[in-house]
Amino acid sequence: MDESQLLALIYDSADIGMCVTDEQCNFVRVNKAYCKTYGYEPEELLGQPFTKVVPPHLREWAKELHSKYLDCQTDSSAGEWQVVHKNGSIRDIYVTAARLIAADGKRYKVTTVTDITDKKRIQEELHLKDRAISTARNSIIIADNRQPDLPIIYVNPAFEQMTGYELKEVLGKNCRLLQGKDTDPSARVLMREAIEQGKDCSVVIKNYRKDGTPFWNEIYLSPVRDQSGAITHWFGIATDVTERKSIEEQLLRSQRMESLSTLTSGIAHDINNMLTPVLMGLKLMRSKITDEKGIKRLDVMEASLQRGAGLVRQMLSFARGAEGKYEKQSIEPIVKEVERLIRETFPKSISLLVKVSEKAWKVNADSIQLNQALLNLCINARDAMPNGGQLLISAENAVIDDAFVHRHPQATVGNYVAVIVSDTGTGIEPSVIERIFEPFFTTKDPDKGTGLGLAIVFSVVKRHSGFVVVKSTVGEGTTFTIYLPVAQSDAETIDDDSALMDKSKFILLVEDEAFVRDVAEDTLIEAGYKVITAKDGAEAVGIYAERKDEIALVLTDLVMPTMDGIAEIRILRRINPSVKVIVASGLLDKENMNRLAELDVVETLMKPYTTDTLMEAVENALSPTPPRMVQKVKGEKLNSREMRS
Repeated sequence: MDESQLLALIYDSADIGMCVTDEQCNFVRVNKAYCKTYGYEPEELLGQPFTKVVPPHLREWAKELHSKYLDCQTDSSAGEWQVVHKNGSIRDIYVTAARLIAADGKRYKVTTVTDITDKKRIQEELHLKDRAISTARNSIIIADNRQPDLPIIYVNPAFEQMTGYELKEVLGKNCRLLQGKDTDPSARVLMREAIEQGKDCSVVIKNYRKDGTPFWNEIYLSPVRDQSGAITHWFGIATDVTERKSIEEQLLRSQRMESLSTLTSGIAHDINNMLTPVLMGLKLMRSKITDEKGIKRLDVMEASLQRGAGLVRQMLSFARGAEGKYEKQSIEPIVKEVERLIRETFPKSISLLVKVSEKAWKVNADSIQLNQALLNLCINARDAMPNGGQLLISAENAVIDDAFVHRHPQATVGNYVAVIVSDTGTGIEPSVIERIFEPFFTTKDPDKGTGLGLAIVFSVVKRHSGFVVVKSTVGEGTTFTIYLPVAQSDAETIDDDSALMDKSKFILLVEDEAFVRDVAEDTLIEAGYKVITAKDGAEAVGIYAERKDEIALVLTDLVMPTMDGIAEIRILRRINPSVKVIVASGLLDKENMNRLAELDVVETLMKPYTTDTLMEAVENALSPTPPRMVQKVKGEKLNSREMRS
């Protein structure tokens, strides 16, 4: 084999594409690798212009460049080109060129081509992925599994924005630098186990920014494996879910409060049933005990019972609220009354500032309940400032929009009056703040609080169709904002006239608790009334149907087996539309009060009731013009003994 044959063999068997073109731009020689790049056979290219593989819009320019190169007018010998494959697809190639002058003086161009289409595609994909990672709103972290303690080797700009750490500050460190004292250990265990087992993992965890502020992260961890299946890296995607977590906690807190409210209502109802006969029994016992020692014992017993009854009233006030007088009124007098109490009783080390907007809208409110709610907040603020501080009470108009509702799901769009109580006290720990409205929950010493103050605030505001927002920073203070919906119409009192009912007729006493029924019966008889008793609503209806002309008044419990008070009263109204009814119950919430108002109940008695309150209710009901305690507020009817004329 001579030298020319050896060169030809090398030329044809080279892995890199090679071609030779003459001065007329025609192919003189092509090797197999070149033909493979373009999809042609050698005979399809030889003698053809090399522009056959050049995109049409570049052909003239390619021919001009070819001539300039052969004429030594340009030294460009390398670069990227696009060419056309036989199948019509566009391929990317890298080209190098050399000039060659033959013995006869003819000039040739020797070109080598490398197909870089796949390489370019991969580079483009990598560029797009890098761009996506860099611009992603989610935080992205890559950690090296081949080095001890999984050091961070990359974080994207979103991580820097989310955490406050720059890339250079976290490189080589473990992701634990984001964790803190309140990071849930169970979440850390879950991630550690996933890493040890080489599994994907999704977890919500509390982390801390560079400035120390906490935030909630939803993190998805996934292993990256090489061709052998070994884990080389860990890929983490983190989303800031602080707002979502806050909304979830608010919803859970609201649901928990509903459950506690129902439980508290039931307990209060049962306790009231227990206290009622004891209180009334003490009254009967006083007429039979005359010695000084016995009377003192009765006084102690009655005082203890009254304290117990007071605690039950607080429980009911928290639960669903009892009776109330809701009127369209300005918030200013309520705030001013709280201000007066504070200035008279709070230590001088607490500076009080009160601001009520002159343009504040009016609200439908029970001034007594709101006064108690604001006073409870102020007392808490006082206790949070043992060494003094600043207390602000303000009221202003607020318009709630969709964005606000998104952050506070208990709110609804509309116009509100915002009443703010803010202090510069010790603040509330983040781990505690979600429980502050729970009844009996308190961080105070046992002798300094019952844990019902904020529970009552929550309940009062809810009864006013409002909501509460709390913000607190440990060491800086706390702000409670009560949002009360703006009043739409004035409340109106509905009057009623009834015929005179005398004492010669019977009172139908309906009570399922035997001991309450017996004591109430004895009390009424001792006061000169005639009494018929029934143990539930069904028995009462039967008695009333037979003896309605003898019965002047029905005194019935609300919650009873077989037939409750509501169903009983509805049937009694069909028998006698003008029947007079007093309802006694340990649970007179807004819903029940509305239902009783619709049934024209003339009086309500909150258990435990005393002999005096029982007699007052009976006398009012049997008076020539008994009151109807019906009040319309926003289209709703509310009963209240406060409305007696």
